[in-house]
Amino acid sequence: MKIELVPEGNKTKRDGDSDWNLSYLFDTVFGGVGSLVEKVFEIVVNGVEAAVSGTIRRLFALAMGLIGLWFLFGGFASLLDFLYGVPGIGGITVGSVVFIAAIIVSATAGRK
Repeated sequence: MKIELVPEGNKTKRDGDSDWNLSYLFDTVFGGVGSLVEKVFEIVVNGVEAAVSGTIRRLFALAMGLIGLWFLFGGFASLLDFLYGVPGIGGITVGSVVFIAAIIVSATAGRK
């Protein structure tokens, strides 16, 4: 086997080496696959983060809306109690209206 110096520096060329290098081929193929997997993984992670943060925002807004409605209906019930002078009439009235609205919404939710 004859070894000779090539002009690129300290690399050597051996007789019998073929034109293609097996390590270069593996590096090219698996490097491309690794790059593709890395990009797909990055896209999936970004999508999941966006979905989770959007879901958390929606849940927070829903919770704040429910708390707001709770105080609104409670205040309206207290106002009705004060106006009519009968304790509990406001709670019964507001509860009945909300219950009837919930029944109507649930009955019409399946229809298009």
